[in-house]
Amino acid sequence: MILLPLIYKAKGIALGGVTASDGHVLSLASQIRNVSQLSEEFDRS
Repeated sequence: MILLPLIYKAKGIALGGVTASDGHVLSLASQIRNVSQLSEEFDRS
């Protein structure tokens, strides 16, 4: 699946985003979580 490396990369960016404001990191993390859930649903179909 092509999306998985992008998801892991985005997670790494979110974890490394401590220098950014906490709110920004939290919103980024929630977006990544949503993408992860979407990709799991896509894999099941």
